[in-house]
Formats: sequence, structure tokens, C-alpha cells
Amino acid sequence: MYLRASHQIDGTLKVYGRVENALDKDYQTILSYGTPGRGAFFGL
Repeated sequence: MYLRASHQIDGTLKVYGRVENALDKDYQTILSYGTPGRGAFFGL
């Protein structure tokens, strides 16, 4: 599950953020290949 949000501050600046694996679930898309835990990314 991904969560994303952004907000335009003015004509040239935008703040944004993203959370990957928001619920921190363990799952496998390929047998014996794990997935990373929760990750958060922010920027301006």
C-alpha cells in the first residue's frame, strides 16, 4: 500500500511525500524473495 500527497506552496515550490508499504506487511511477490519494510520519502 502506497500513500502519496503533495501540496503546491506557491508558483514554483511544491512539498511532497510518499510512504511505501504503509502497513508494514510482510509478503513475497516471488518465492524466497523478501520485500523491504516501510519507507518514507519527502521533498521540496
